[in-house]
Amino acid sequence: MIVLIFATNIQKLNEKLRLNMTSLMDLVSWSVDLEDVDKILRVEAKTDISSEIIEMLSKAGHRCRRLYY
Repeated sequence: MIVLIFATNIQKLNEKLRLNMTSLMDLVSWSVDLEDVDKILRVEAKTDISSEIIEMLSKAGHRCRRLYY
């Protein structure tokens, strides 16, 4: 299991975001801390899917930067 941490600009969780996240292969769980200034996205996955997450969120108009490697 890999834990991936990202800083984002996600302001609210909507159905499109939920569908996009749950469609990612090897995703186990995810959450966004909307109270944090960096809107932290925490992902648990079976493999490193950070590039897929960054690409998906960028296409949806969100800023996304991985914090820990």
